Amino acid sequence: MTDHSPAALSRQRLSDGDVYDLKPAGWWGDQGKLFRVFEFAQYTDGVAFALKVAQLAEEQDHHPDLHIFYDRVKVNYFTHDRGGVTLYDIRGAQGVNDIHSQMTGMPEVNEAVSEPTS
Repeated sequence: MTDHSPAALSRQRLSDGDVYDLKPAGWWGDQGKLFRVFEFAQYTDGVAFALKVAQLAEEQDHHPDLHIFYDRVKVNYFTHDRGGVTLYDIRGAQGVNDIHSQMTGMPEVNEAVSEPTS
């Protein structure tokens, strides 16, 4: 019997089209992952951001990959046991955008921008 509960549906792998339609502002889908690069003026700002993302991940019990560079942080979401992006990833990405907005005082908006290279 197939489980159609909200929790089970949240864990289902999304199609590429669904990811494109549901992804929060600034996020990109690539090779079955959802990612975004956040830029910071200082290294310590990026580390502080990564710590807040880690706290969110613990609260949600869904952990992204975090890559900290000198002036940027790349966040990758991927549900390993589903082999792709799920609603858990979309929810996590939106939470990360909320953290970034709180830290910068700037709202996240969907804009037509070119995809980042790294």
